[in-house]
Amino acid sequence: MSLVDVQLPINQMPLPRDVRQFLKVANRRVERFSREHNEPGFIPSDYPCVYRALQALMYSEMATGNLFCEWGSGLGIVCCLASMLGFDTVGIENVEELVEEAEKLAERFEVPVEYIQDSFIPPDAPVLQDDLYPWLDASAGELEERMDLSIEDFNVIYVYPWPDEEQIVADLFDHYASEGTFLLTYHSLGEVRARRKE
Repeated sequence: MSLVDVQLPINQMPLPRDVRQFLKVANRRVERFSREHNEPGFIPSDYPCVYRALQALMYSEMATGNLFCEWGSGLGIVCCLASMLGFDTVGIENVEELVEEAEKLAERFEVPVEYIQDSFIPPDAPVLQDDLYPWLDASAGELEERMDLSIEDFNVIYVYPWPDEEQIVADLFDHYASEGTFLLTYHSLGEVRARRKE
């Protein structure tokens, strides 16, 4: 299998009013959480940029379905945006405080998102057996049983990887995702890369 880059038809029109209102509140929560917690792994995406990428993917109907998962969902902002666009959304996050805040945000805006506190990495992941990536936790190992879904069931997976994680994320996705699934990754300077497994 291989991952093929896909150019998404990005719409640069102004964001819908409900999305702007949501992001205004979400950004305040990001600022507050950053002040009150010491979570060095939490760095927010460029949310308007991510929204437009998800919008392009949804409206172009290039995805094989609308089941969406975010690996490392943080405060749940991208998950909420995906749900607002019509994706059936699951967020996977290993940090309890982030999951709690994400659930509060989704509840406030009545956005249907399922959050699971766990690692997105299967415990049998062959790409992790050499212990080169100790900061990526595969110890929980109950994700599939807890959500009654596996990685291969999702149609779109979104990740904001650290630079050192980019290859390992791609390898995990290529190993476990189904053919036709999209991998969206956020990178610095407002870049969302879209790849499809073929």
